[in-house]
Amino acid sequence: MSRDGFTAIIPLRLGGPRKSRLSDVLSSVEREQLADQLFAHVTNVVSNHPDVAGTIVLSPVQPRSGDFSWRSDSRQGLNVELEALRAELRADDLLVVHADLPLLTAEDVTAMINAALQTGVALAPDHLETGTNAVAVHKDRRFPFAFGSGSLAAHIAAADGSSALVRRIGLALDIDRPEDLVLAEREGFVRNR
Repeated sequence: MSRDGFTAIIPLRLGGPRKSRLSDVLSSVEREQLADQLFAHVTNVVSNHPDVAGTIVLSPVQPRSGDFSWRSDSRQGLNVELEALRAELRADDLLVVHADLPLLTAEDVTAMINAALQTGVALAPDHLETGTNAVAVHKDRRFPFAFGSGSLAAHIAAADGSSALVRRIGLALDIDRPEDLVLAEREGFVRNR
């Protein structure tokens, strides 16, 4: 399998309240600031990776400028949107990374890409081992996206027994709930204030 560069896709929710499950510990302004900080971090890490040929942000609203392209999310659901974008890109290796990973590093991106080059599909479980925070798919591999509730099991099933699970703290720890924020801060994340 060749290593020409993956196209990264970062889904981003804009146009409405974000991180609402943190409303008990953060104000709406603080939640927006946190979401922006996490997105900026993930975009920076992914866009500057030497094996990422380009980065596309998939969002219903165009984000402020950055080192990425933008595709409008028509709100048909993440899996439908990703499949449409994959059809548009056709021959690209893809790396889908969620925008709320405070500890993501270049080494995490490398691990995803290397695993996808070896097995065709790499999956990054969330720290609860129920969701999927990143997926890397080689262009020659048929693989349907299955993000949503219980996505890890759905993605494993969709990979038909041939995928790599990439378990790394930078890929696993997403911030959705207050306890996730506490854990991230324990691991060294510093929230902008």
